[in-house]
Amino acid sequence: RELGIAAGVPVVGFVGRLTQIKQPERFIDVAIELSRDHPDAIFVIAGDGELMDSVRSRALPLGSRAMFLGWRRDVETVYRACDLLMITSDNEGMPVSLIAASSVGTPCVTTRVGSAPEVVLHGDTGFVTEPDVGELARAAARLLDDPELRCTMGIAAGEHAARRFGAPRLVADIAGLYERIVSERGLV
Repeated sequence: RELGIAAGVPVVGFVGRLTQIKQPERFIDVAIELSRDHPDAIFVIAGDGELMDSVRSRALPLGSRAMFLGWRRDVETVYRACDLLMITSDNEGMPVSLIAASSVGTPCVTTRVGSAPEVVLHGDTGFVTEPDVGELARAAARLLDDPELRCTMGIAAGEHAARRFGAPRLVADIAGLYERIVSERGLV
């Protein structure tokens, strides 16, 4: 409701900088392909960047089904509104948007780049594909077409994100680092 989307409407999201490396135009190409079999789906783009005009132009065939939200401080609202989050990047380090979406129980579809496969466990918490429009669209369609799968993967994504990337894990890693340094330097 906060984004002006009716309940029950499928929402596919993209959150990130609109730059060449993130390939937001590929996201639009996937959205156009998905829209053929999912005419009620909404495609939400949260972010800004030098490709904004190009992405808006490419999204014209989607009409009002392409929602450009710009930068948002309440990005968790976007993640929660999405039935799935998609990353279409050519390169990533540790994709924070995948971690954040997973942490609120949103399954993800991502390209096989950087550490994305550590965040999205293929077939368990979402899907990892090659950076191919057809593959990305097929993976997203599986989630849109199967609410039970989407729910199961969303729950698994939240559990995986908490276990692998949550605060307790971070605190334990930092404590372990300090303990190792103290031990190695004989400071005990």
